[in-house]
Amino acid sequence: MSAVPKKGTRVRFQVETEEQVEGVTGVVTYQRGRTIRLVDSHGRRYTNARSKGANIALTAVRPIRFGLFVFDTRLDRSLASQRQAGRFWQEYCDCAGWSQGSERVHSLEDLRYFLGRAIPGDVLIFSGHGHESRGFRLSNGELLDGRKKLEINPANHDKVVLFSSCQVGRTEKMAQRLRESLQARAIIAYSTDVLDDIAFVAEPLLLQLLAAGKSPTVATEMVAAALDPWKTLNQRRARRFPLVCYER
Repeated sequence: MSAVPKKGTRVRFQVETEEQVEGVTGVVTYQRGRTIRLVDSHGRRYTNARSKGANIALTAVRPIRFGLFVFDTRLDRSLASQRQAGRFWQEYCDCAGWSQGSERVHSLEDLRYFLGRAIPGDVLIFSGHGHESRGFRLSNGELLDGRKKLEINPANHDKVVLFSSCQVGRTEKMAQRLRESLQARAIIAYSTDVLDDIAFVAEPLLLQLLAAGKSPTVATEMVAAALDPWKTLNQRRARRFPLVCYER
């Protein structure tokens, strides 16, 4: 007999459509006995209760852990900077019960190597320097700007990609080009410069909402609204908190 996932559990299950059997990730919103209700990040609802028009089978529901993978770069040519987002996220994910991995990437060739292999997790984080027109800068000076082919493993399609870097989200053209190049469901980024300590406040809130089943757009809007009173800590004359989302 299958174990019944409790309310709040993140799960993976299959849904049969007219064209195909689709794998879906969602969160259990109700559980009583062996009856459950689920919602996915698009707001679609599912249940195994026959009286409510069952559209999933309990045996097809598998609990999974939310997870992320961090790509860090060297921030300065002198190699003096010790900043490494992977260390922060390892500690945080241990506390949250999430899976986590990280790698240093110094060139586009490094990125092609890792993105060409199946990467576990729901979110990819790129930590480093960014620019509104040049994109994300790698350690050797090469740019991830959506113009160069990357060869993404199909297992890495449809992930949420977070650029923990300045300005990458300032223009829709840049963000959408990166989203298409990375085969991502959504790009979340900052529209202005962002301080490291402010990013380390905003991003755990964002990922908690994604783990709870919120869509990338809704999660981003909630975090930006919640942190709006602190926007001037990041930039003195800011009109809004600079976190933005471009979702397919």
